[in-house]
Amino acid sequence: MSEKFSKSAEIKKNLANIKISQMKDAAIKDIKDTSIKIAIEAVKKTISTSVDKSKLDLLFAKNLEETKIELKKVNS
Repeated sequence: MSEKFSKSAEIKKNLANIKISQMKDAAIKDIKDTSIKIAIEAVKKTISTSVDKSKLDLLFAKNLEETKIELKKVNS
């Protein structure tokens, strides 16, 4: 009887540890997801309040040209 109880307790302990681990992983994922959402919103707000469209267009064009140049170097 004592052996059955011991095995049963060990199984329950292992199941509890697995469940705790799963809950921990889910909590970490939720925190990461929320952090990403906050970061994206902060960047959106920063860009919309501090950089006008013409500056963004110029920056995009410059980065596009730099990318084309680098791709040509890689393909050569």
